[in-house]
Amino acid sequence: RPIRLQRGRPTSRALRGERDRVADSTIARVQELARELGYVADPVAASLRGGRSRMIGVLVHSLTDIVMGHLVTAIDDASQSLGYLSTVVATGGAKDSRDRAIERLLNRRVDGLVLCEPRIGEEVPARLAESRLPYVFAMRPVPSCISITANDRAGGALVAKHFLDAGHEVVAIVPGPKDVRTAVD
Repeated sequence: RPIRLQRGRPTSRALRGERDRVADSTIARVQELARELGYVADPVAASLRGGRSRMIGVLVHSLTDIVMGHLVTAIDDASQSLGYLSTVVATGGAKDSRDRAIERLLNRRVDGLVLCEPRIGEEVPARLAESRLPYVFAMRPVPSCISITANDRAGGALVAKHFLDAGHEVVAIVPGPKDVRTAVD
């Protein structure tokens, strides 16, 4: 039986698959008709209506770093599993570039930010601190904020133990920049 699509909540609920409020048979019919008509949901309109963009902003220093690549992939996988789209911005490590990226992401109404910048001493950007947007730091501890980090000292100790156990007596370390937490630890 044909359905007449109308603007408004019942059709939207069916398109979103809200099974607690719309019958399964209605959802199936509305979604099939939408596919036949080539309907594509407008996430911008939905974010205006619902106040949520379903986007997570991810700031990284560089996309060429293999650790960042793995981290961004894990963040994207987790975001997708929760119905979010992650958008990644590489800042090159420059404070003004990071601040501009944060401003652009806030203007696009992201629902949260993950700051994957390893530089020591970079405080929470003022614009982000004054916003009500949830954010988390990854790759370096920030005492006043939620931070997710690896235990680089323990990792270094495991590497040293491996070399010592293998009979090596002289080990050199090339840690990287002095203002990057992973290099210092």
